[in-house]
Amino acid sequence: NQLGNIGIIYQTKGDLDKALDYHQQSLKIEREIGRKEGQASDLGNIGLIYMTKGELDKALDYHQQSLKIEREIGRKEGQASDLGNIGLIYMTKGELDKALDYHQQSLEIFKEIGRKEGAANQLGNIGIIYQTKGELDKALDYYQQALTINREIGRKEGAANQLGNIGIIYQTKGDLDKALDYYQQALTINREIGIKEGEANQLGNIGIIYQTKGDLDKALDYHQQSIKIFEEIGAKLEIERTKQNISVIEKQIDSRKS
Repeated sequence: NQLGNIGIIYQTKGDLDKALDYHQQSLKIEREIGRKEGQASDLGNIGLIYMTKGELDKALDYHQQSLKIEREIGRKEGQASDLGNIGLIYMTKGELDKALDYHQQSLEIFKEIGRKEGAANQLGNIGIIYQTKGELDKALDYYQQALTINREIGRKEGAANQLGNIGIIYQTKGDLDKALDYYQQALTINREIGIKEGEANQLGNIGIIYQTKGDLDKALDYHQQSIKIFEEIGAKLEIERTKQNISVIEKQIDSRKS
Protein backbone atom coordinates (compact mmCIF):
# COMPACT_ATOMS: atom_id res chain seq x y z
CA ASN A 1 0.00 0.00 0.00
CA GLN A 2 0.90 3.68 -0.36
CA LEU A 3 1.83 4.20 3.31
CA GLY A 4 4.43 1.44 3.12
CA ASN A 5 5.82 2.91 -0.12
CA ILE A 6 6.10 6.37 1.46
CA GLY A 7 7.85 4.70 4.41
CA ILE A 8 10.41 3.17 2.05
CA ILE A 9 11.05 6.59 0.44
CA TYR A 10 11.74 8.18 3.85
CA GLN A 11 13.90 5.16 4.76
CA THR A 12 15.99 5.66 1.60
CA LYS A 13 16.35 9.37 2.41
CA GLY A 14 17.57 8.48 5.91
CA ASP A 15 14.57 10.08 7.68
CA LEU A 16 14.10 7.08 9.96
CA ASP A 17 11.50 8.48 12.36
CA LYS A 18 9.14 9.46 9.54
CA ALA A 19 9.77 6.11 7.83
CA LEU A 20 8.97 4.28 11.07
CA ASP A 21 5.73 6.23 11.48
CA TYR A 22 4.53 5.36 7.95
CA HIS A 23 5.46 1.67 8.27
CA GLN A 24 3.64 1.47 11.64
CA GLN A 25 0.51 3.04 10.09
CA SER A 26 0.77 0.67 7.13
CA LEU A 27 1.20 -2.35 9.45
CA LYS A 28 -1.93 -1.36 11.40
CA ILE A 29 -4.00 -1.28 8.19
CA GLU A 30 -2.51 -4.55 6.86
CA ARG A 31 -3.47 -6.21 10.16
CA GLU A 32 -7.01 -4.81 10.02
CA ILE A 33 -7.58 -6.20 6.52
CA GLY A 34 -5.69 -9.43 7.29
CA ARG A 35 -3.14 -9.09 4.47
CA LYS A 36 -0.24 -11.25 5.59
CA GLU A 37 2.22 -10.32 2.80
CA GLY A 38 1.91 -6.63 3.62
CA GLN A 39 2.32 -7.31 7.34
CA ALA A 40 5.53 -9.29 6.75
CA SER A 41 6.97 -6.53 4.52
CA ASP A 42 6.15 -3.79 7.05
CA LEU A 43 7.54 -5.82 9.97
CA GLY A 44 10.75 -6.42 7.99
CA ASN A 45 11.09 -2.73 7.11
CA ILE A 46 10.51 -1.69 10.74
CA GLY A 47 13.19 -4.22 11.72
CA LEU A 48 15.63 -2.63 9.25
CA ILE A 49 14.93 0.84 10.67
CA TYR A 50 15.63 -0.32 14.22
CA MET A 51 18.83 -2.02 12.96
CA THR A 52 19.98 1.26 11.42
CA LYS A 53 19.16 3.06 14.69
CA GLY A 54 21.23 0.48 16.59
CA GLU A 55 18.21 -0.78 18.58
CA LEU A 56 19.11 -4.41 18.02
CA ASP A 57 16.65 -6.12 20.36
CA LYS A 58 13.71 -4.29 18.78
CA ALA A 59 15.09 -5.06 15.32
CA LEU A 60 15.40 -8.74 16.21
CA ASP A 61 11.82 -8.88 17.48
CA TYR A 62 10.40 -7.34 14.27
CA HIS A 63 12.48 -9.55 11.95
CA GLN A 64 11.39 -12.64 13.87
CA GLN A 65 7.73 -11.59 13.58
CA SER A 66 8.26 -11.03 9.85
CA LEU A 67 10.01 -14.40 9.44
CA LYS A 68 7.13 -16.21 11.19
CA ILE A 69 4.61 -14.76 8.71
CA GLU A 70 6.87 -15.34 5.68
CA ARG A 71 7.03 -19.02 6.71
CA GLU A 72 3.24 -19.20 7.17
CA ILE A 73 2.61 -17.85 3.66
CA GLY A 74 5.54 -19.77 2.11
CA ARG A 75 7.29 -16.72 0.69
CA LYS A 76 10.87 -17.99 0.34
CA GLU A 77 12.63 -14.76 -0.61
CA GLY A 78 11.16 -12.96 2.39
CA GLN A 79 12.31 -15.80 4.66
CA ALA A 80 15.85 -15.64 3.27
CA SER A 81 16.00 -11.85 3.76
CA ASP A 82 14.75 -12.05 7.35
CA LEU A 83 17.14 -14.90 8.19
CA GLY A 84 20.03 -12.86 6.78
CA ASN A 85 19.02 -9.77 8.75
CA ILE A 86 18.68 -11.78 11.96
CA GLY A 87 22.18 -13.14 11.24
CA LEU A 88 23.52 -9.58 10.92
CA ILE A 89 21.93 -8.62 14.26
CA TYR A 90 23.56 -11.58 16.04
CA MET A 91 26.88 -10.75 14.32
CA THR A 92 26.67 -7.17 15.61
CA LYS A 93 25.88 -8.51 19.09
CA GLY A 94 28.98 -10.73 18.88
CA GLU A 95 26.95 -13.97 18.98
CA LEU A 96 28.87 -15.51 16.10
CA ASP A 97 27.60 -19.09 16.23
CA LYS A 98 23.97 -17.93 16.15
CA ALA A 99 24.83 -15.49 13.35
CA LEU A 100 26.49 -18.28 11.37
CA ASP A 101 23.43 -20.52 11.70
CA TYR A 102 21.06 -17.81 10.40
CA HIS A 103 23.32 -16.80 7.51
CA GLN A 104 23.66 -20.45 6.46
CA GLN A 105 19.87 -20.92 6.54
CA SER A 106 19.51 -17.76 4.45
CA LEU A 107 22.17 -18.95 1.98
CA GLU A 108 20.43 -22.30 1.46
CA ILE A 109 17.12 -20.61 0.58
CA PHE A 110 18.71 -18.05 -1.76
CA LYS A 111 20.49 -20.93 -3.56
CA GLU A 112 17.26 -22.95 -3.72
CA ILE A 113 15.31 -20.10 -5.37
CA GLY A 114 18.21 -19.10 -7.64
CA ARG A 115 18.73 -15.62 -6.18
CA LYS A 116 22.45 -15.22 -6.87
CA GLU A 117 22.83 -11.73 -5.41
CA GLY A 118 21.32 -12.86 -2.12
CA ALA A 119 23.52 -15.97 -2.10
CA ALA A 120 26.65 -13.84 -2.72
CA ASN A 121 25.74 -11.53 0.18
CA GLN A 122 25.30 -14.45 2.57
CA LEU A 123 28.56 -16.11 1.44
CA GLY A 124 30.29 -12.80 2.20
CA ASN A 125 28.64 -12.58 5.62
CA ILE A 126 29.69 -16.14 6.47
CA GLY A 127 33.23 -15.21 5.39
CA ILE A 128 33.20 -12.26 7.81
CA ILE A 129 32.13 -14.55 10.67
CA TYR A 130 34.93 -17.06 9.99
CA GLN A 131 37.42 -14.19 9.69
CA THR A 132 36.26 -12.80 13.05
CA LYS A 133 36.68 -16.27 14.56
CA GLY A 134 40.24 -16.40 13.17
CA GLU A 135 39.41 -19.27 10.78
CA LEU A 136 41.16 -17.63 7.84
CA ASP A 137 41.13 -20.52 5.35
CA LYS A 138 37.37 -20.97 5.76
CA ALA A 139 36.86 -17.21 5.43
CA LEU A 140 38.96 -17.19 2.25
CA ASP A 141 36.89 -20.00 0.75
CA TYR A 142 33.60 -18.16 1.36
CA TYR A 143 34.96 -14.84 0.07
CA GLN A 144 36.19 -16.59 -3.10
CA GLN A 145 32.74 -18.15 -3.63
CA ALA A 146 31.10 -14.74 -3.15
CA LEU A 147 33.57 -13.16 -5.58
CA THR A 148 32.84 -15.80 -8.24
CA ILE A 149 29.08 -15.16 -8.08
CA ASN A 150 29.46 -11.37 -8.07
CA ARG A 151 31.62 -11.63 -11.21
CA GLU A 152 29.11 -14.00 -12.85
CA ILE A 153 26.22 -11.57 -12.38
CA GLY A 154 28.32 -8.47 -13.18
CA ARG A 155 27.93 -6.97 -9.72
CA LYS A 156 31.08 -4.86 -9.61
CA GLU A 157 30.67 -3.29 -6.18
CA GLY A 158 30.20 -6.73 -4.62
CA ALA A 159 33.26 -8.03 -6.49
CA ALA A 160 35.35 -5.08 -5.25
CA ASN A 161 34.27 -5.72 -1.65
CA GLN A 162 35.23 -9.39 -1.84
CA LEU A 163 38.58 -8.62 -3.51
CA GLY A 164 39.29 -6.26 -0.59
CA ASN A 165 38.26 -8.92 1.94
CA ILE A 166 40.49 -11.52 0.27
CA GLY A 167 43.34 -8.99 0.40
CA ILE A 168 42.85 -8.59 4.16
CA ILE A 169 43.03 -12.38 4.64
CA TYR A 170 46.31 -12.65 2.69
CA GLN A 171 47.69 -9.65 4.59
CA THR A 172 46.78 -11.30 7.91
CA LYS A 173 48.50 -14.50 6.74
CA GLY A 174 51.62 -12.43 5.91
CA ASP A 175 51.38 -13.03 2.14
CA LEU A 176 51.94 -9.37 1.22
CA ASP A 177 52.36 -9.78 -2.55
CA LYS A 178 49.04 -11.60 -2.90
CA ALA A 179 47.36 -9.05 -0.62
CA LEU A 180 48.74 -6.22 -2.76
CA ASP A 181 47.43 -7.86 -5.94
CA TYR A 182 43.89 -8.19 -4.53
CA TYR A 183 43.86 -4.64 -3.12
CA GLN A 184 44.95 -3.29 -6.51
CA GLN A 185 42.18 -5.22 -8.28
CA ALA A 186 39.66 -3.83 -5.76
CA LEU A 187 41.05 -0.30 -6.25
CA THR A 188 40.69 -0.55 -10.04
CA ILE A 189 37.01 -1.55 -9.79
CA ASN A 190 36.17 1.09 -7.17
CA ARG A 191 37.69 3.77 -9.44
CA GLU A 192 35.85 2.42 -12.47
CA ILE A 193 32.42 2.57 -10.76
CA GLY A 194 33.12 5.74 -8.76
CA ILE A 195 32.92 4.33 -5.22
CA LYS A 196 35.05 6.97 -3.48
CA GLU A 197 35.08 5.41 -0.02
CA GLY A 198 36.14 2.04 -1.44
CA GLU A 199 38.86 3.73 -3.50
CA ALA A 200 40.22 5.55 -0.44
CA ASN A 201 40.11 2.38 1.70
CA GLN A 202 42.07 0.39 -0.88
CA LEU A 203 44.66 3.17 -1.31
CA GLY A 204 45.16 3.04 2.47
CA ASN A 205 45.43 -0.76 2.44
CA ILE A 206 48.04 -0.62 -0.34
CA GLY A 207 49.89 2.03 1.67
CA ILE A 208 50.00 -0.27 4.71
CA ILE A 209 51.42 -3.12 2.58
CA TYR A 210 54.23 -0.88 1.29
CA GLN A 211 54.85 0.32 4.86
CA THR A 212 55.15 -3.29 6.04
CA LYS A 213 57.53 -4.03 3.14
CA GLY A 214 59.65 -1.02 4.20
CA ASP A 215 58.93 0.99 1.02
CA LEU A 216 58.08 4.13 2.99
CA ASP A 217 57.98 6.65 0.13
CA LYS A 218 55.37 4.58 -1.70
CA ALA A 219 53.50 4.03 1.59
CA LEU A 220 53.36 7.78 2.18
CA ASP A 221 52.21 8.47 -1.39
CA TYR A 222 49.30 6.00 -1.16
CA HIS A 223 48.22 7.31 2.26
CA GLN A 224 48.26 10.88 0.94
CA GLN A 225 46.08 9.86 -2.03
CA SER A 226 43.77 8.10 0.44
CA ILE A 227 43.38 11.05 2.84
CA LYS A 228 42.66 13.44 -0.07
CA ILE A 229 39.59 11.35 -1.01
CA PHE A 230 38.46 10.91 2.61
CA GLU A 231 38.61 14.72 2.96
CA GLU A 232 36.55 15.13 -0.25
CA ILE A 233 33.78 12.87 1.10
CA GLY A 234 34.03 14.12 4.71
CA ALA A 235 34.82 10.75 6.32
CA LYS A 236 36.00 12.08 9.69
CA LEU A 237 37.00 8.84 11.42
CA GLU A 238 38.95 7.66 8.37
CA ILE A 239 40.68 11.06 8.06
CA GLU A 240 41.89 10.78 11.68
CA ARG A 241 43.02 7.17 11.22
CA THR A 242 44.90 8.00 8.01
CA LYS A 243 46.52 11.08 9.62
CA GLN A 244 47.85 8.82 12.39
CA ASN A 245 49.24 6.38 9.80
CA ILE A 246 50.90 9.24 7.87
CA SER A 247 52.45 10.55 11.09
CA VAL A 248 53.93 7.10 11.86
CA ILE A 249 55.34 6.76 8.31
CA GLU A 250 56.86 10.26 8.43
CA LYS A 251 58.56 9.41 11.73
CA GLN A 252 59.90 6.18 10.19
CA ILE A 253 61.26 8.15 7.21
CA ASP A 254 62.88 10.72 9.56
CA SER A 255 64.49 8.03 11.70
CA ARG A 256 66.01 6.46 8.56
CA LYS A 257 67.56 9.80 7.61
CA SER A 258 69.11 10.40 11.04
